[in-house]
Amino acid sequence: MASGGESGGPQDYYDILGVKRGCTQEEIKRQYRKLALKWHPDKNKDNPEAEKKFKDIAEAYAVLGDETKRRNYDQFGHAGARMGGGANFPPGFAGANGGRTFFFSTGGAPGSHEFIDPFKLFRSFFGGDFGSPNFRGYDEEEGGVPGFSPPGSSGGGHPFEHIFRHHSFGQMEGMRGNEKHEVAATLEEVHFGYETTVSFDRQIFNYSNERVTEQQECQVKFPPGAKNGHKLTLERAGSQSNPEQPARDVNIVLRIIEHPVFKRGEDSESYDLFIKDPIRLSLKQALCGCSFEVPSIIGDNVTITLSDVTVPGSTKRLVGHGLAIEDLNGSERGDMLVTFEIDFPESLSEQTKQTLEQVLP
Repeated sequence: MASGGESGGPQDYYDILGVKRGCTQEEIKRQYRKLALKWHPDKNKDNPEAEKKFKDIAEAYAVLGDETKRRNYDQFGHAGARMGGGANFPPGFAGANGGRTFFFSTGGAPGSHEFIDPFKLFRSFFGGDFGSPNFRGYDEEEGGVPGFSPPGSSGGGHPFEHIFRHHSFGQMEGMRGNEKHEVAATLEEVHFGYETTVSFDRQIFNYSNERVTEQQECQVKFPPGAKNGHKLTLERAGSQSNPEQPARDVNIVLRIIEHPVFKRGEDSESYDLFIKDPIRLSLKQALCGCSFEVPSIIGDNVTITLSDVTVPGSTKRLVGHGLAIEDLNGSERGDMLVTFEIDFPESLSEQTKQTLEQVLP
């Protein structure tokens, strides 16, 4: 059985809507309409508590207005509301500080969330916001019609199904288009996994439908070994084209800065690193072998030992010294490859020539 907020936990959804536990779904809808009109922030601009109440009312209706979630809530409380039911809503991005773009979680499996825009819910019931030409809502205490249903609604089904009736969320996103911001990182940062804060301005509409500009700051993290052009999407973190549309998604695109020493393999799936400049060996080193050190992407040196004859233009592969492999979260690495050039002497003494003629086949 769901519990109220006496012990400091979340407030009971029935208490928020002011209905009895055994009430009908129509009573829940009617009470939501009444309270949403009463506490809409546009109607309570001098009351700082109105926005929270308005959001709480929408959250309560998101659960109690769905029969499956309501049944789970009645049996298991707030944890039961997370068991699902009803429509699958698109994930939102909660990075806004005001405007019409804040979202709240009403459940979902661990690690996932459902987000409802309380203003979009309000518009779906009343045809628009206060002052808009399409606004068709009435306060029941002022002679409104208790049985009012949203335009085009049959009165049944999930309480939010009309919001997404004409277009799937994916179609809406494609229609609105995503914004793009680029971040630059070095190969070293990419190897270890690059985390940074991105800042950008966005334009949204406030409660009075006025366009305002605000700065958005978002923390992003690219996985170890991410490739050039890797894209992260921040949902609803961008600007609004008009008050009736949600904010656009923002794509954060990784650009890897050219490295002075290393070059990533050109294959699209490559995690190998090439040392750009060939290692130059003397003829003696190439024929007799040698040992030397080369730098690595993690900052230490790797020792290379050559015991056989090294041919000009040949390549040696150093297994496990390349970039972190993205799909394995950096637990394994690609290889590092080194090429060789041989410095031949410009001339030989007669004695050296005679010696070489004696030992070479």
